[in-house]
Amino acid sequence: MKGYYHKGDSVAVIAPYDVNASEPVRVGVVFGLTGYAAAQGTEVEITRQIACDLPKPQALAIAQGDALYWDETDRVLTTDPGTENRLVGAALADAAAESTVVYGLLDGVIR
Repeated sequence: MKGYYHKGDSVAVIAPYDVNASEPVRVGVVFGLTGYAAAQGTEVEITRQIACDLPKPQALAIAQGDALYWDETDRVLTTDPGTENRLVGAALADAAAESTVVYGLLDGVIR
């Protein structure tokens, strides 16, 4: 196939802020989990489609199957669609309010 480079599960983007390894990051409508730490303005590889533990607010209980929205301000996944939050995936397991992570599936594009 002419112009084919790779499947696109992982892609390189420019870090919009300093990021740590395994941290969710949004670049425009592209969303994924960083493969390594990177400084703002430098290239970082992100995995767009992945099932993994993702940060969530403590005190928020999430049920399996709940839609997950990215809260850019607090840099966590939430169930609140809000006016600024964007759909990025779904919870694959229940997450208790005491937990700071939810096991979720990212689909790689913000909706």
